[in-house]
Amino acid sequence: MTRALVGALALLHGAAAAVNTANALRPVARRGPLAIPSFAAGALTTELPRAAARGEADVRGGAGDLP
Repeated sequence: MTRALVGALALLHGAAAAVNTANALRPVARRGPLAIPSFAAGALTTELPRAAARGEADVRGGAGDLP
């Protein structure tokens, strides 16, 4: 992989993590067909924040920093 592609993928991953965190704070849908997927996407972030942070660090290669 080229450096530009790796950088673009890291940026995309960071943006997806930010969107997931925003969804956990204020769900995209509270009613209707998107309510369950919206809840499921934000559940890990809100219910298990340490596990979510560890997963984020694993993807970025710095898992040794977290307890």
